Amino acid sequence: MKKIFQSFKVVFVAFLVGVAFVATFSYAMFQGGFVSWFLFYSFLPFLLYVLGLFIYPLAGFEVTRHMNQTSYQAGDSLHCTITLRRRTRFPLFFLIVEDILPAHLSNRYEQHISKRMVYPFFKREISIEYTLEHLPRGEHSFSEVRIYTSDLLGLLNKEAYFSGHTQFLVYPHMVKVRNHSLMMDFETGGLSTPFRVHRENALVSGTREYEPGDRVSWIDWKSSAKKNTLISKEYDSQQSNQMVVVFDGIREGGFENRVITAASLMNAYRKENSQIGFVSIGYQDESVRSIQSDHDLYNVLYHLAKVQPDSTKTFVNELSAAFLRYRDVPIFMVVTYSVDQTLSRLIQTMLRPSMHVWVLVVKEGSERLEAEEVSAIYSLEKRNCVVKVIYPEELSKGFLEVGK
Repeated sequence: MKKIFQSFKVVFVAFLVGVAFVATFSYAMFQGGFVSWFLFYSFLPFLLYVLGLFIYPLAGFEVTRHMNQTSYQAGDSLHCTITLRRRTRFPLFFLIVEDILPAHLSNRYEQHISKRMVYPFFKREISIEYTLEHLPRGEHSFSEVRIYTSDLLGLLNKEAYFSGHTQFLVYPHMVKVRNHSLMMDFETGGLSTPFRVHRENALVSGTREYEPGDRVSWIDWKSSAKKNTLISKEYDSQQSNQMVVVFDGIREGGFENRVITAASLMNAYRKENSQIGFVSIGYQDESVRSIQSDHDLYNVLYHLAKVQPDSTKTFVNELSAAFLRYRDVPIFMVVTYSVDQTLSRLIQTMLRPSMHVWVLVVKEGSERLEAEEVSAIYSLEKRNCVVKVIYPEELSKGFLEVGK
């Protein structure tokens, strides 16, 4: 309907221009004199330009879009260049070029940020540049470029749209995670320490001289008697670092901060070559992945770049299914928004002696814990579950002793 109206408008303006030409010419012929002919010749260039602009194919431009990158991290800046090329040198006094932003970006940025006015005149190639600061996380797609021009008197307006699909991904922002090692002893599931953990039922790999802090049970008495000095047994350090990070993708509160937390944890543990699984609860294509390579980490970050909250499911029910699915995993790390009594009872019910549960409660802004949350957290901590409340200011500086 809009195109039909535009076509009708162009034809109507062309008709008025023709009428104006005939009228001024007839007036000069019948009236005669300097004034009438001066009016005719003064108005003639404008009429001819309008006629030329009416014939000129504005849709004949070749439009290309170039971005400085194909993927970004949330908070980065996007620099975009729009280049227009044409075959003829028909004079254009001005040209408005607008890169039409997707709806979710147009709501975030001012409308004129991707719109520029240029004065090409006889130029065959025109370029404009614009910058989008602080890109939001997500998958963004640019599809159309609009150009608009008119004559000097505003009698004829012409615009054209050019399709040019450009898609790019903005990955979640990631912060440095400090002291985040959760290495687990293979046999007992206990948290590791900075020094080697020895167990009497582990395999003996050799002997060494006694060091302060060694247990009496580690002393090799036969070797000590032969060498006349205390000798300790050297054990193989059998450790497992298997864990699962469960991401709460259902509740909307603090969602972006939760995404940052999950992405930062996955990136940090992958750098340690940890055996880690990732479960995203609530998204339409629920992500359950084992991270064993950089490619697997890329898939998780790609998922976290696109994920949006889905409140149609119940987090407690989905978390219960995840606990049952990974019942043999020694560490569960739950990244969520709040802890209530229902969630606390579920975790305590699923808790086993060989399992360690970490709950990261990621808040939004200056939001503080409610009384029910404090009570639920206290109940979890009594069962030796680790609960850490994370605020945005901590995210900006990196986690502090998450794996303490």
